Amino acid sequence: MKNNQPITNVEQRFQPGELLISSTDLKGVITDCNDAFVRISGFTRQELIGKSHNIVRHPEMPAAAFQILWETVKNGKPWMGLVKNRCKNGDYYWVDAYVTPITVNGKVVGYESVRREPSRKDVARAERFYQRLNSGATGEGTLSRVLPWLVFGMAFLASIGITTASPYIGAGAFAVLAVAFPLWQQRKYAQGVSRLLNFVPSAFKHPVAIATYTDQKGDLGKLSTAIQSEKSHLNTVLTRIDYAATNLANDVGRSAQLVDGAKNAMYQQNQEIEMMAAAMNQMSTAISQLSANVQGIADRAQQSGSDLNTGVSYSAESKNAIQSLNNQMAQMGQAIERLVSQTSTIVASAQLIEDIAEQTNLLALNAAIEAARAGESGRGFAVVADEVRGLAARTQESTIQIHQAIHEFNASVTECVELTKLGADSTQKGLDSLIATEQVMSSCTDSMDKIVGIAVEMAAAVEQQSHVAEEVNQQVVSIANLSKTSVDSAEAANQESERLFAVTNQLQELVKGFAR
Repeated sequence: MKNNQPITNVEQRFQPGELLISSTDLKGVITDCNDAFVRISGFTRQELIGKSHNIVRHPEMPAAAFQILWETVKNGKPWMGLVKNRCKNGDYYWVDAYVTPITVNGKVVGYESVRREPSRKDVARAERFYQRLNSGATGEGTLSRVLPWLVFGMAFLASIGITTASPYIGAGAFAVLAVAFPLWQQRKYAQGVSRLLNFVPSAFKHPVAIATYTDQKGDLGKLSTAIQSEKSHLNTVLTRIDYAATNLANDVGRSAQLVDGAKNAMYQQNQEIEMMAAAMNQMSTAISQLSANVQGIADRAQQSGSDLNTGVSYSAESKNAIQSLNNQMAQMGQAIERLVSQTSTIVASAQLIEDIAEQTNLLALNAAIEAARAGESGRGFAVVADEVRGLAARTQESTIQIHQAIHEFNASVTECVELTKLGADSTQKGLDSLIATEQVMSSCTDSMDKIVGIAVEMAAAVEQQSHVAEEVNQQVVSIANLSKTSVDSAEAANQESERLFAVTNQLQELVKGFAR
């Protein structure tokens, strides 16, 4: 047997009306206990739950008492007894215990013990008996075993008329009868007690219980113990009902609090859902507007892409025109260069004419001189020579004018060549810039195509989101309706909890009315 140490001589007493309640599994491991058991034992609830019930066993308790307990409850019958238990700090406390099997669907699944404080008289009797039990001296007197036979013998003598059988023994027989008749009456009383015991066959009447609960012997002791057992059984039933009602009331109270909290939470949730529904409605409207705006952007992006493609086409045409102009400018420059080359030929020809005119002038001068020498015969030749000299002079003047005109022409041509080069450079720069612009516009066209694609996809996505938002809006409205229904259900559950709490109070009052 488990020997819990240390122990003290300090007794802990029950508080008024206090009951100790605990439940165990089939192996005696504690599965539940009330606050009173926790208080008087000195253990915490965590130290008790999951531990064997012998954690409170006192070493002075006889092992035989617990053996009887286990033999009784394992047979599916209740057990009653006075038990000395040990507190965590070594103090002790006495209990009047009633242990019953817990059955579920006809199968024993555990045991429950209801313990109340015993009377001091019962405690003193139990202490004396347990001391004798521990020392092995538990024998009963012989009177209870001899008395039934003595009473039966006297009754038998009376039944055969021994008082009238002989005048010599009449006086003696009457003397014997005077003693035997009360014994016979006691026998009849004992038979009545036995018949009463037959009415409570399930009552606990073990000799150990009889020795601890009453000073009576024999059938009277059994009857007294049986009555005590039935009383304990009834009180245990009422206590279990009260304990269950108390737990139910506590559970109902907690449930009511939870339901009330849930109701408040659902009410707040309902308000938030209604606000969310309104927000979703606004969001759905905003998404629809956004869808229209995005579709407009997509349309404008497509139009911009088309315009940009047109601009690229115009840019290509401009590039081709400038390229053609550049080519023409180059050709014009080449033509001017050829013209400059031709003017050089003209200058050379004019120089040749000027040289010829000088030679002609010299020849005419010589001819005039010779004509003068010839006299009258050379006068006609002199006139011709003068004409030739005049022609040569005019020719020289003309060549001078030609040289001036060619010089001015060359200056103009040179300036034209320079301007042509500048024009060619400008057109080339314009062409380069236009080519770069064309490349940029081509890149912009690619980007615009991507933007158009994204805008179209975004428009489709926003349109889909608009439908989704509308569906979500409808679902939120449905949730709001369900939330309102849940609030109503929670309110109904709260009212049911209040009614159930009232029923538990009535049940507890009913138990108090039957308790004794």
